[in-house]
Amino acid sequence: MKIKDLLFEIVLEEGAKEQMKNGLLKRWSNEDANLSIEAVNYIWDVFKGENGHPGLVNKLSSKKDPIKMSFLTRFDGEHGFDRIDPTKILDINSYTLKQITSLLDDYGYDVDIIDEGMGSWEEQFFKGGSKEEKFEFSKSLWFGTQNKVYDDGDGFRIYLPLNQKQSVAFGMYENYLADKLNGSHWCTTWNRSGNMWNTYRGRNMTLYYCIDEKIPATNQHHLFAILPTTRDYDTYEYTDLKNSGGNIVVQWNNPNDPSKSLVDLHPQLTKEGVRDIISKQIPYDPKKELNLSDEKLRLIDLINERPCTPGNTCYDFSVQPKRVKLQYIIDKCQYQYLREIRSFQSMDEDLMNRYIETINSSNWSDRFQSYEIMKFILDNPKYKEKVIRILRGEGLGGPVKTDGRQVTIYDLMEKVMTNKFEIAFVSTASEKIAIYKSNSEGYSTGKFGLFNRAVGDWYEKDGITYEPEYLPVQVDGWPKTFFFKRDLEDIRQQQSQPQDQEQTEPDNMDQENVQEQEGMLEDMPENYFVTCYSKTNNPDDTENFYTLIDSRMISGRVKKGIIMSHTTYVNKFLSEAVDMDWSQHDFGNVEGPAPDWLRSDNDIQEKEV
Repeated sequence: MKIKDLLFEIVLEEGAKEQMKNGLLKRWSNEDANLSIEAVNYIWDVFKGENGHPGLVNKLSSKKDPIKMSFLTRFDGEHGFDRIDPTKILDINSYTLKQITSLLDDYGYDVDIIDEGMGSWEEQFFKGGSKEEKFEFSKSLWFGTQNKVYDDGDGFRIYLPLNQKQSVAFGMYENYLADKLNGSHWCTTWNRSGNMWNTYRGRNMTLYYCIDEKIPATNQHHLFAILPTTRDYDTYEYTDLKNSGGNIVVQWNNPNDPSKSLVDLHPQLTKEGVRDIISKQIPYDPKKELNLSDEKLRLIDLINERPCTPGNTCYDFSVQPKRVKLQYIIDKCQYQYLREIRSFQSMDEDLMNRYIETINSSNWSDRFQSYEIMKFILDNPKYKEKVIRILRGEGLGGPVKTDGRQVTIYDLMEKVMTNKFEIAFVSTASEKIAIYKSNSEGYSTGKFGLFNRAVGDWYEKDGITYEPEYLPVQVDGWPKTFFFKRDLEDIRQQQSQPQDQEQTEPDNMDQENVQEQEGMLEDMPENYFVTCYSKTNNPDDTENFYTLIDSRMISGRVKKGIIMSHTTYVNKFLSEAVDMDWSQHDFGNVEGPAPDWLRSDNDIQEKEV
């Protein structure tokens, strides 16, 4: 190609580019009449990667980029913003000015358009009266009729605050009593920025504040809050006067754990009509309820973690622009936390680091609320290392400690496991290996997994991760009873030898039946109860695992025994065990409980992880 022809093509290309820029200016000026050609040139260079900019095109080509996915969700056409076609996201002509500006803002580029109302926010709720007068007013609320929805006439009352102001007013007395018990204030009663009323009400949770005068004010259950959940009629969130460990998930009646059973904690709740009252959920109206300030509500104060619904403005954290997310973390997350996995998945490394940096000795136990979130952290080496460094003291607050020792990342996982799971079975080979049963909403409720408490993660062996996706097999006669056949032939030979003493005839049929049953029990071998756990309800699935319990030690809420993989069960266990046939009772008394390898060479052990 001649130089003259090459220069001609360059001129044509530049002319076409300028024509496209002018077209964008004309179209985008309909959204902003003050838009300049310089602004369009800047947007073009950033998007295309020209004049020294790395370009957004490469980042937008990634399928898993969290900023891109958050942007596409925000502009899907169903949440108050014009839709952009995901298949045309690499075409600058497909964007509106609002969309392209939001995209650049998400990726950290300098833009002039800033979300409305992002300035600092300070206000005071009580505008008159002394501190003492405010305290007496707050105390009177707990003993009066304002907002009262239940009174048993004997000192047990339930109140329903209807907005932030009322919650703060109730909270002044709660804060005073909590301080005397070295507890924490309820976050929905804070009279400052960070009040979490919107966080809970944004999840359609209703807050009921309760008092039991028969319990002294020096007891953590004197005042308490109950929040009915949306999951079912039996599940609630509960926090006591001290706010001990934050909210815990409780059941209406939990016979296995009275500390997580409402009717055990507060028997007055069983009175007629009370359950219907505290199970009622009041629809959320943020414009009426977020009233701590008379100013126009800021976007930051409307953000929640409620999934978007078509036709409604979406305030879900996961779809917000990066600038808004960052401001939310700065303003809110020192005192409250994110609890949905999609919120974490929507953040880039910069936002994740800012959130992780909020960890301190006072809040470390509530930063990561679910197993999915902790797994997300552990699976990302950068995030895991960042958490470890903050816990060690690289944050502003110094080393994160509890009970005089440094908190580890495995303490975080153990906390999640304690709140969301219950221990169902502990290995006798290693107490660090346990079977956990999920009791939390939204993640394998009622299912089982094999957890390694030594490393704070689900047990993994031979490429199988035993996550909480298992249920006991209920087909083909499972669960089963086995005995071990060691020395069986010798014992049968002993039984075949003549007896030294003649047996006397029974006096009557009843005695004969009793002796026959006793004889069967004496001849029975020591037997073992075996349960098969499977993700598919298939006893032949190679990813199954098994528990073995001595039938004489099967009682108790948390059982102890041997845990085996499918390989061990098939190759070792079945070669030395016999499925119990209850129609035959001539097995004899098999000496010895079980092969030694079940204790010393069992393949499910902490040391092999």
